[in-house]
Amino acid sequence: MARAQRTGTIHVAVRGHGVDIIVKERSTRSDHVLTAKEQRDKERYSWSYAPRYDFTPTGRLHLELSGGGAIRQGTFQDTKTQQVETKLAVLLQEIGLRADAADEHERRLERERQAREAHWERVRARAAVRLQEHHQAETLATQVDRWHHHRLEGDYIAALEQRTKELAGDERAAAEEWVSWARRHHDSSDPLQGAIAMPEVVQPTPDALAPFMEGLSPYGPRHQSW
Repeated sequence: MARAQRTGTIHVAVRGHGVDIIVKERSTRSDHVLTAKEQRDKERYSWSYAPRYDFTPTGRLHLELSGGGAIRQGTFQDTKTQQVETKLAVLLQEIGLRADAADEHERRLERERQAREAHWERVRARAAVRLQEHHQAETLATQVDRWHHHRLEGDYIAALEQRTKELAGDERAAAEEWVSWARRHHDSSDPLQGAIAMPEVVQPTPDALAPFMEGLSPYGPRHQSW
């Protein structure tokens, strides 16, 4: 029976992509014949040890490529009719093909990275617009609430004024004091008397953008799980 034992490794790099050529030599296995010393030790000591098999090199080489996925062939070896040296051109071609495959893999990863970044930028741009629209809508809703409140407040003060006219004496004086203050406060807090303009722009911080990022991280494309 024959088996291959490693005798050395040759490292080859093509355009930065490394491939190891593992060199092995075939050897034959045969039952071990005890030497005279091993025979004496066996008879004398219970703990003596001798190998079960002997392995004899045959001179037949076996080359194995390690690094990158095999394209056409990953092993090369001597045969009865052909030595491994005659296959070096095929071996070198295989190394070149693996380097080509590694280059294409890197280009594909780069294309995917660029696509992820472009997609993230588009999502972020949409999120920034939606953030502003959401802020403007909330501001409008707040103004509407203030306007409704102001109208209800005015109606209530008008009702107070009408009721005050029905009072007399100290009770009327106290009511008039309160109604007078309420009217001044109401007139000074009219929401339609202030400046009318677009709300201030919200800063698109990651936390502010997060609800509008369509499930993506607001911290950048590298923070995604793809």
